[in-house]
Amino acid sequence: MTRYPSRPRRRFALTLMMSTSLTLAAVSLAAPAQASPEDVFFSSSYTYCDAKLISELWGISIDNAKSQIGQKIINGIGDNVPTILAESRHAGNRCDWVDTGYAYSDAQELSGVWGTDVDQAKAKIAAYLTNGEKAVVDRALGR
Repeated sequence: MTRYPSRPRRRFALTLMMSTSLTLAAVSLAAPAQASPEDVFFSSSYTYCDAKLISELWGISIDNAKSQIGQKIINGIGDNVPTILAESRHAGNRCDWVDTGYAYSDAQELSGVWGTDVDQAKAKIAAYLTNGEKAVVDRALGR
């Protein structure tokens, strides 16, 4: 003799399956988690040098400057960052070699490319990054 589930049990099971499916669908439609301002900064084209320039202009920490850049991008006003960087440069703020993120071996390689000694290459790298021209350094390195 075969026993079949009673109708109330089947309805309960169907109701449970539907409510679980609806819950999963609702969770998948929820807004995606927003990246932190720091994560946005690190995924942008801005560099430590850029954050340093803003930190010196505004008198804030470099970490706070990174966060400010990321927040501007999140808020859709990232186009303001180049203007702020220009203001900082105009105020005389500069990056040093240690702010560039390049390795000593990069400076050695570029000294050969540019026909300078290593110290001059390091100064030139810092100047390029201060002026927002990281791409020039990367091209010279074949990146």
